[in-house]
Amino acid sequence: MKFPKSLKELCLYQKMIFWAIIFFSSYTIIGFFILPPIIKSVFQKKLTAALNRTVTIKNIKLNPYALSLTVNEFSVSEPEGQKQFLSFHTLYVNLQSVSIFKCAPVFKRITLDSPHANIVFNEDGRFHCSDILESFGKDFSMEKEDKEDPFEFAAHTIQIVNGGAVVVDNLYQATHRIEDVDISIPFLSNFERYVDQYASLDISFVFNTALISLQGQIKPFSDSLETHVDFSAQGIALAHYSNYSRKAGNLTIESGKVDVALDMYYHALHDGKPRLSAPGKIVVEDFVTFDEENQPFLKTTLSEITIEDSNVLEWDFYLASVYFKSNEKGLTRRSDKSLVIKSLISQFTPEAAQKKPKPEPPFRLRIDEILVEDTTVFLTDFVAVDDNEFPNKIDFLRMSTLSVKDLFIDLKKREIAIGEVGAEHGSFFIQSCKNGDLNIQPFIDFSIADDDAAAIKNKEEWN
Repeated sequence: MKFPKSLKELCLYQKMIFWAIIFFSSYTIIGFFILPPIIKSVFQKKLTAALNRTVTIKNIKLNPYALSLTVNEFSVSEPEGQKQFLSFHTLYVNLQSVSIFKCAPVFKRITLDSPHANIVFNEDGRFHCSDILESFGKDFSMEKEDKEDPFEFAAHTIQIVNGGAVVVDNLYQATHRIEDVDISIPFLSNFERYVDQYASLDISFVFNTALISLQGQIKPFSDSLETHVDFSAQGIALAHYSNYSRKAGNLTIESGKVDVALDMYYHALHDGKPRLSAPGKIVVEDFVTFDEENQPFLKTTLSEITIEDSNVLEWDFYLASVYFKSNEKGLTRRSDKSLVIKSLISQFTPEAAQKKPKPEPPFRLRIDEILVEDTTVFLTDFVAVDDNEFPNKIDFLRMSTLSVKDLFIDLKKREIAIGEVGAEHGSFFIQSCKNGDLNIQPFIDFSIADDDAAAIKNKEEWN
């Protein structure tokens, strides 16, 4: 068989086959073997400079025929280089060939596997990664001003699987864990024909011990930003957040489990005032707290709050019902005859409010009915009690049922209205304390204290 000595001796058909072999061979070699290490090197250098943190990538794989990119074992270290800030196991991006005709990227699939973040909230109230947030915030605002046409894209499947994070709150000495993060969006696009169409959204994760899920539909690129999501939180363990209650009001949460189910709807109205409503139900079980003297403060076996169509962003809340069952309210009197609850209330006096910024949101609250069943109020008294003795526990009030109907509160107008108050099977106890005082004496002393009388006198009139 005689082979041609040069391309000139080849016929047109043979030349086409020859150049096709050359093209596909070069395309394969460049796509599979040459580009991946180049992209890896460029990504690491650019991201390290942008984040001011060392970025490492194990390898990058390209499939030029499937138009797919795979990034394996990505990590971002802290500036000191000892701890890991961000990481993920695999990022898979699959581009469709139709992108050529659309002149915009159209993704068949985007999958992020096992992303993880270590976030620290410092004692100064700033995140440890505030430098990144500020830098990207400035860049985003500049791009938003300069850019006229938005970057168009379409993605048929977006998934984040097995994500997680650890949030260390140094301000309140607490640590929170986010695990099993799964996010699924079947289709998302900002092409003009899809802007006003809903995109489905499915998010689930575990926050500490609580299972959180959001399922619904969103219009992220529409002017209305219309969002309709079913929000569910099951098994929120309140004891995990005891550090926050101790710092806010010297209260320790011993136990309590919260379940939340809300039907959330957000819509940016044409008048520029967005509306967020979240009707649903909040249930709290076995809630137990202790005061700063480690004495019982509040115990509730069951609490249920039913929320109607409220306007959350306008601070306008409408509750259909509030229900409390099997309640115990403890009041503690120290050895110096002062009530522990006074230190808690003092944080909300006008004098305390003047030390803080004083925003005045137009808070409105309407409640159709408040029902309280099986309530006990008692006094824990340390007066005339030796150090090795237990304090005296004296019952003050027992009530089978207390109901309040048609309650309305408007803080801006300083109005309070109550339609009806009823009580059944109540018992009021007057007993002697160990030092000879009646058990009602601590409340009398507290109610006529000079500081409190002056504070009440200086308050504006309420209707």
